[in-house]
Amino acid sequence: MNKGLSKFVKIRIDQSLNYTILHDYGDSLWICDPDFGDWYFEYRNNQILIYNCLYFDELLQVFTISKNEKSKYLREWFEKTTKLHVRSVEKKGSNVSYSLNEMMKRKKSWDLKNRYGFPYEFVKFIVDNRKKTKKTEVLLETLII
Repeated sequence: MNKGLSKFVKIRIDQSLNYTILHDYGDSLWICDPDFGDWYFEYRNNQILIYNCLYFDELLQVFTISKNEKSKYLREWFEKTTKLHVRSVEKKGSNVSYSLNEMMKRKKSWDLKNRYGFPYEFVKFIVDNRKKTKKTEVLLETLII
């Protein structure tokens, strides 16, 4: 993908996910919108990134990006945005709204003693953001520069 198109796609993803939250749940980090039961990414502590192909296939189809390019691009976007390393990328095309609702009820939130295998700096960012905003939810927009 050329540099100009890559910048345009980044802007499109940033804008469409700007309202989402970073939801930490045990050994997973979710980028989701729990109000609507929508999910976009799940990142596991074993560095596997799973993206919702039902959402991203539709969002990115206008750019005619191949499947291989899509995985590569979403990986790059995620790594640049979160500063978390991705070892592999998988896609999943299912509705997980029930699972999200259950996760919201049963908290397995991170703290500096219980990081569930996530990097100290990233967990510290989440914990500090919660303290600063006095909210349990951390917005993705706090990462997007």
